[in-house]
Amino acid sequence: SDELWTTVKHSSFDVQLSEGLFGDRNVSLEEAERVYGYKTTPLISNLAATLTVPRDIPDTVVLAHGAVYLQEWPVPGCPPTGLGVDRAGSYPRSMLAAGAGTSLTLLISDFGDGDIDRLLASLRAAEEHLARPACAGSPLPFSRVAVLTNEAGSAARAAMSFLRRATRHFRLCRSGLPEEEEDVDSSLCDGSSGVPVEIGLRDTSVSAWWDICKANISTDWFMQVTSDFTLARNFKLPVDTDAAGTRLLP
Repeated sequence: SDELWTTVKHSSFDVQLSEGLFGDRNVSLEEAERVYGYKTTPLISNLAATLTVPRDIPDTVVLAHGAVYLQEWPVPGCPPTGLGVDRAGSYPRSMLAAGAGTSLTLLISDFGDGDIDRLLASLRAAEEHLARPACAGSPLPFSRVAVLTNEAGSAARAAMSFLRRATRHFRLCRSGLPEEEEDVDSSLCDGSSGVPVEIGLRDTSVSAWWDICKANISTDWFMQVTSDFTLARNFKLPVDTDAAGTRLLP
């Protein structure tokens, strides 16, 4: 009844139909097509309630339902993947070019418990997975990586191990490391030879949430995570832009 529909919590109308057919009645896709006349098609994609960037839309799709359309954070020297030239004009958000106002620091709050090993391993795996010939540098959106830790020795060793294992674009800086840490990449921290990874010590009497005030962040934006965080291999950082694609929207 109308009264029951308006007073009992339920999914939206289109999802409710699907739940009733495939859940309550346990109808298979084959039966839905054979008995009820439903059709499957690669031309339509249901992206309801998802943060969607161009590479989320399969090449076959001409109609996307319910997506929240965003762009990926621009990466210098690495054009985004996504819709082909013939369909790019139909995407509701314009791509913002990498440059002034888009530089981004990945700020890692580490606690010297070894979790940074997994985080850096995931960073390397994402870099390798996303690499492609069109990219002149790292395919990840980070201009710098800053690590603040209770115990610089273990964090530095994890960073050096990460840098030795097939990462092409990240360089460990010397600044912030104790004097006894000598086995450090000699690259400067100016970003001219890759993405700088800088490690600093935290005053243990101060909460790690103050790392945003203590870290050396010279970029326009930063993304703060703890060392419990890991990157997905297919990492993406959705961001909203103005209609003309001239600036990021917070």
